[in-house]
Amino acid sequence: MEKKWLFEYHTFLHHSQTDNLLTGQKMGLSTIHFYIILKLDIANNEIRFGLSTIHFYIILKPSRPSMKSRIV
Repeated sequence: MEKKWLFEYHTFLHHSQTDNLLTGQKMGLSTIHFYIILKLDIANNEIRFGLSTIHFYIILKPSRPSMKSRIV
């Protein structure tokens, strides 16, 4: 009998913000974590096992304003 492989998945986002402690500014790094959690499910035997997590993260850093963009 052929086994069918099924994956159940869940996704969630997590956001974190850090302060720039060296300069005392409140603007620091902003990180967005994106998780995909895969759960293996074998349909024929109804056995559920194994979790696999794929973790993506994006670090957002504020850019310095250029001299051209400053308002005088």
